[in-house]
Amino acid sequence: MREFSVRAFIPRPASYLLHRFADYTHVEKLHGHRNVWVKPLYEKDDVSICLWFIKIFGVVRVSRQLQIVYPEELKMVNETLDGFGRGTIETVTLRETDEGAEIAETVQLRLPFYLFWMERPLENFTKKFIAGFYEDHLKDETER
Repeated sequence: MREFSVRAFIPRPASYLLHRFADYTHVEKLHGHRNVWVKPLYEKDDVSICLWFIKIFGVVRVSRQLQIVYPEELKMVNETLDGFGRGTIETVTLRETDEGAEIAETVQLRLPFYLFWMERPLENFTKKFIAGFYEDHLKDETER
């Protein structure tokens, strides 16, 4: 397992951003240019399961993720149930400030043992990918 974090700031209320991050239609609309497609399979209250299609290193990877949103804690947890990176857990925690929301995203990357050589390149790719998501959100929110 490899653990790493990405931090960001967006000048919008944390509860608003948490709702936007958890909305699959928003994810695909805003980040589709990053070769991301999302297909919701189940959604009820703050729990959902979806298929993520992400193009990584030129190959489309499919994974099924469980997402649980904790609105009172301003937190969202995604766990990869099947597919590439099964067992990977991504935790997004927001903190309200006077100027907006501080975002801390921690990824516990799990790959099969025989793919140990992919951990560092995949960590670097994922950090850039996540930072790009936040850049997209920042641009979208400041244009409003």
